[in-house]
Amino acid sequence: MRINPNEVETNIVFFDVSGTGCDAFDLNARLLAEGIRIGAYNAGTMRALTHLDVGRKEIEEAIRALATLIKAGRR
Repeated sequence: MRINPNEVETNIVFFDVSGTGCDAFDLNARLLAEGIRIGAYNAGTMRALTHLDVGRKEIEEAIRALATLIKAGRR
């Protein structure tokens, strides 16, 4: 998963998960089961966004959950 923070100018972030071997739609469903809403834009791209009720803590929790799912998907 790669993100260039220097190119992020919005609360919407699209990121490519195709290099992980995981399907974005599957990751989306598994994240939703954990109460985390990160959408699948297509099979290789996910879309995350924040609003005023989402802070650093929630973003870090979502990142950890996503990383855990990706690692599990590689096994």
